[in-house]
Amino acid sequence: NLSLGGPQIDPSADALALALANAARMGVPSVVAAGNDFDTRGYGSISSPGTSATAITVAATSTTRVFGVSGSATGSEDPAITPFTAVPSIGPRVTPALTHPTPLVGPAAYGLDRRACHRPARPHALHAVVIVLRGGCGFGQKAINAHEAGALAVIVESDRPGPPFVVEEEAEIPLLAVTDVIGRQLRAYIAAAGSSARVHFTRTIAELPTPPRVLTDFSSAGPTPFDQLLKPDISAPGEAILSSVPLASSDYPGAFASWEGTSMAAPAVTGVVALMRQRHPAWTPAQIREALIGSAVAAYADSNATVEASPLRAGGGFLDAPGAVAPGVLSDPPVLGLGLQRPGALVTVPVSVTDAGDGAGLWTVAIDRNGSSPAGALVTAPAELTVPPGGSVLLPVTLTVTPESTEGDAAGYVLLTQGARVRRIPFWAHVERSQFATASAQLLTPGTVSGSTRGQPDRVERYRYPAYTGALGLPVRWRGGESLYRFHLAKRAINAGVTVESLHGDGLRPFVMRGLDENRITGESGLPIDVGPSLTDDPVPSAGLAWAPAGDYGVAIDSATARGGAFRLRFWVDDVTPPVLGRLRISNDGRTLRVPITDAGSGVDPRYLECALVQQGSTDDRSCRPDWNARAGIATIRIGRLPAGHYALALRSGDYAESRDALAITLSPQHVRTRVLGLAVEGNGAIHVAPVPAEASLDARRQVGGG
Repeated sequence: NLSLGGPQIDPSADALALALANAARMGVPSVVAAGNDFDTRGYGSISSPGTSATAITVAATSTTRVFGVSGSATGSEDPAITPFTAVPSIGPRVTPALTHPTPLVGPAAYGLDRRACHRPARPHALHAVVIVLRGGCGFGQKAINAHEAGALAVIVESDRPGPPFVVEEEAEIPLLAVTDVIGRQLRAYIAAAGSSARVHFTRTIAELPTPPRVLTDFSSAGPTPFDQLLKPDISAPGEAILSSVPLASSDYPGAFASWEGTSMAAPAVTGVVALMRQRHPAWTPAQIREALIGSAVAAYADSNATVEASPLRAGGGFLDAPGAVAPGVLSDPPVLGLGLQRPGALVTVPVSVTDAGDGAGLWTVAIDRNGSSPAGALVTAPAELTVPPGGSVLLPVTLTVTPESTEGDAAGYVLLTQGARVRRIPFWAHVERSQFATASAQLLTPGTVSGSTRGQPDRVERYRYPAYTGALGLPVRWRGGESLYRFHLAKRAINAGVTVESLHGDGLRPFVMRGLDENRITGESGLPIDVGPSLTDDPVPSAGLAWAPAGDYGVAIDSATARGGAFRLRFWVDDVTPPVLGRLRISNDGRTLRVPITDAGSGVDPRYLECALVQQGSTDDRSCRPDWNARAGIATIRIGRLPAGHYALALRSGDYAESRDALAITLSPQHVRTRVLGLAVEGNGAIHVAPVPAEASLDARRQVGGG
């Protein structure tokens, strides 16, 4: 069991994926958490090593319960919200006043926006519970704004399907989370009841029912980046899971705590795998995976558990232990990940269906299409097949994409039915009409090149995979024109990427692709976000990948607005050298220091600029934040008037290649450097460079994380 994960790099260089493949060859099955990034990265958010073709990758669903309080909308004629379940944040608790009927209002009553992300103009005398929508800002900020407006408590309505969630942060006032369904019902109740709307809550945390087998909003979805495999494989309970904790833990003083995550779902599948191995000791890891996927039952995409989830969210479906131990038949391959297909495509995959014990005989075959599949993408198979005792039969499954088909995910299940038994083969293909495929692009060589997106055609508004969401601080849609480039790697590179240095444009960002195809982003690292070890998810003007394999790549420079702008593009390969700090310059009045910083590779990343000034023999240390002038390449440090003495000045700098270092867990000396300079201040205030005081040097390094 591997309840862990990280950004995916190219599978051919992913040591974890290679290790799991080797384990499978030795007969060891691996069960891996899919990841918890769907709410930020959307489809294509499966993390490594869950991206491994041989791994059993597990998504997370609701159980039959949550731990929360019960709420009632007083006087409501709708039984669906009397009572309803609300999950409080970790603090503060529901107050005694909220156990009595309290006015319930929408955000407009307090002068708040619907997400309560902007501070109110003034406080209100109204003492009520306010319901707001999730997203746009942190839960703590919502609570602060509601508190400043005068609210007694805040209900946060989820903006996506899934079970109620726990807000693991302190709030200014009681904060309670409800599902999207309950939120809509409460808002309808306010609209009908007006100023007479009232709500109250219980105070004791209790086990409360919730629809089971509903995909959590965080559970990562397929396909995998780079090679577009259909993942996850299976889903299992990963919400409101009780787990033991150390009795000595200060954070969890009891013997148990409630947890959520695909890390909680994977062990449930691991337990079933143990049962399967006990019953079938000769089964290979591949056969175990086939039995788990084929025997799964429906998982759901909506909070009421009425709409079946796509295989991209649930894999084969929800774990069924008895069916996995006695599946009847096994299907090879167990999933049909048909990848990216263009209109006019015709693909047939022969599926070998094998008697695994009590599975011989006639099976009927049906196709269960996901409701959002494009009408022009059809999956067909023979209406029935006969499995010989102890033998196998081939089932041809065909995907036909008409020339008129629209873009979208063609997904669903091939269903094999024998009596009361149903076995499932999930399928998926993305019908694409690449807008970059026929476009021309300028060839890049290491160095810089100038360009502009102004006047360029707006071919693409979205990129994938991952098909990120607005939660990353990036626009979901890119409405400006694109400047296109390409580069070729003759051999594997330690890293390769591009950095956009904007000159006269706003919001310009790069995307790195395999070839010129907006649907083949090189995973998280191909997006303009930080996937490095310390600043994960920060939007950055850089994209690329670590351990880049040989091949052809495309680069799109895009902007969030139609206006676009001019830029300088920096392209680098094998950047393993940190920025170079030049000669220290001291202003005439001795109160300002200037240090030139250059980087010939990926460029200076100003987020790493940090300094500390330590006086020898003094405990009065000074941290400082350099001002960075990107055009001049100079860091300016304002130190003011210093007492006489000897000082150590530690200055840290880093480059954008660090933001591509998806495999690292600490800052790399190849990309981040700390330099210590010595200064002497005379009694008359004059300042000059001097030998570095040893003791002060160590303290200064520690303050900027320089070791």
